[in-house]
Amino acid sequence: MLLSTIERNIERLSPADREEMARRIRLAELRARAGPLTQLELMVSTKCSMRCDYCWLDKRDGRNMPLAVAKKALDLLLASAGDSKQLTVVLFGGEPLLNFGMIRRFIPYAESRAAAMEREIGWSLTTNGLHLSKDAILLARDHGFNLLLSIDGQPGTHDAHRRTASGQPTFPAVMRGLDLLQRYQGWTGARMTVTPASCRSLPENFRFLVGLGINQFIIGPDNDARWRRADLDAYSQSWREVTRIYHSEKAGGRALRMNAVEQREEKDLEHVWGCGAGTASICVDPAGDLYPCSRFLGNEASEKAFWMGTLQDGFRNLGALHDLLDRRVTIRHGCMRCRYRSRCSGGCPATNYRHRGSIYWANALDCRLAREFASIGDDALPRAVHLPRVAFEDTAIPYIDLGLREEET
Repeated sequence: MLLSTIERNIERLSPADREEMARRIRLAELRARAGPLTQLELMVSTKCSMRCDYCWLDKRDGRNMPLAVAKKALDLLLASAGDSKQLTVVLFGGEPLLNFGMIRRFIPYAESRAAAMEREIGWSLTTNGLHLSKDAILLARDHGFNLLLSIDGQPGTHDAHRRTASGQPTFPAVMRGLDLLQRYQGWTGARMTVTPASCRSLPENFRFLVGLGINQFIIGPDNDARWRRADLDAYSQSWREVTRIYHSEKAGGRALRMNAVEQREEKDLEHVWGCGAGTASICVDPAGDLYPCSRFLGNEASEKAFWMGTLQDGFRNLGALHDLLDRRVTIRHGCMRCRYRSRCSGGCPATNYRHRGSIYWANALDCRLAREFASIGDDALPRAVHLPRVAFEDTAIPYIDLGLREEET
């Protein structure tokens, strides 16, 4: 009886309404497979006062996200979180602090909304340091998170790639930002990007930043650069030396953290695909368009293929969602016979697409770096330490922990 009633009602629908109903049913099925949405990446500003030559967003038109868009994005996160109590909001850019006025209003609003639903929000914000203020640092501190500073090392290394729009060096301004962080935040972290030109000086740059009093390090390569075999060999040797320096400094009592070389549980990743982009995590741009993550932005082909919908109309590109959910090992082209496949998850989907035209085909750099790090061998490290793994936040070698933690005592 019920089934026949449903069939009659369906017959009364227009073709367009039937198509929309089928889409919604399919979306519900895919979202159920994806599980809860637990992370929201907000592109709070695509403006930036720097023109870093390795940034994939530096040619985008600069826009700030309105508060209304941020609130709608939060609605999506809360409505899609299922039973999850711990949620994450990444405030990203561009330079997010160029939209500090909106951020200052949004954070307490979001926490109030989440608390009413018995949920907690963890925050993350990485800054180029040029727009740091006491107010921004204290806002973060009051809401339980630390700001992460992008800095590549010594002045020559940093200014080689991180300059203003007019081509001026930025190291002196970043040092002023670091001074503010150390004065009002205390524990400080550096996000370093390594290029083929700087990979040989990575140990010196690391030691320099340790000497400045930086406590936590997140290091990753420029994915879009051209890495030669000699560069990869040098990068591998540099990581050995960085690891040695790190443990030596910690043994001497310096407060340091670098999760890439800290002991952590070994996990078999052979049957794990991807990083949760577009499934457990979603990126929202200033206009309210949805993407799997920010790495899919800044490239016309990937933006078109993996535009997932809008906050206004919901998820529309079900094909992209289906592809991101496909975690079969058998579609990891080139991985099946690789003896290192349990040390990675197939490369960054966005980088794969830009370089290979498929999210399933690991790009050459990710493959080579994964093999380099796996080949270093445990004899080069203390027994309690494991090698950096390929991960999927930003690059082949992971940018570990978007949020900073105080060192345990």
